Amino acid sequence: PIEDVDGNGSPDWQDELLSSGVAVATSSEQSAEDPLEHMSVSVAAALYGGYLSLKQDGSYSATKGNELAQNVASNIRAPLLATPLTVDDILVRKNEPGAALEYRTETREALTPMVTEDPPELEYFAEYISTKDIAWLAQLAKAAEKYRDARTNMLAVAAPTEALPEQLRALNALGAYAETLERLARFGNNTFASVALLKTLNESEEEMLAAFDA
Repeated sequence: PIEDVDGNGSPDWQDELLSSGVAVATSSEQSAEDPLEHMSVSVAAALYGGYLSLKQDGSYSATKGNELAQNVASNIRAPLLATPLTVDDILVRKNEPGAALEYRTETREALTPMVTEDPPELEYFAEYISTKDIAWLAQLAKAAEKYRDARTNMLAVAAPTEALPEQLRALNALGAYAETLERLARFGNNTFASVALLKTLNESEEEMLAAFDA
């Protein structure tokens, strides 16, 4: 078990973080914030906690320490914040002659904000990593607006009943991708948060592409 030598209610690894000047927020303090605000502290806490557990039970070794670090790194994630839409959020189109064609036409028009000659979003982040110029993060945030706009447009498109599952999937995929880009622009200077977000971005992009191929 993790020790609490001074009996103050906080494990010793947390006391070490506090004594070194790192603020360890409680769950109530984090409730109104993006969890990524505290990603660095969370990772440090996991490493400290695991390290001290290994030391206390006498099983620590360089190999065990490396395994601990790899395990923590592989489990870093950035869960999405927004609540997914449901079928009830989608407008339904009456089944009339020409409805399917109208739906396809309106969907193409709704997605026009995404049709640009801009480079892939990850290029903006790569430029930021290379130059540390925050203007690239601003470009990333601006790129997210394309997907937000496309999602807003699609919400105004009534879908035929048989297309509701595909419409719902596409809307949620657009929202997830836009949110992840926005958060990457915000937390791009946080190493741990950006690692977590890059994983989420990759997953979100794959889902978005799959949703529009469905």
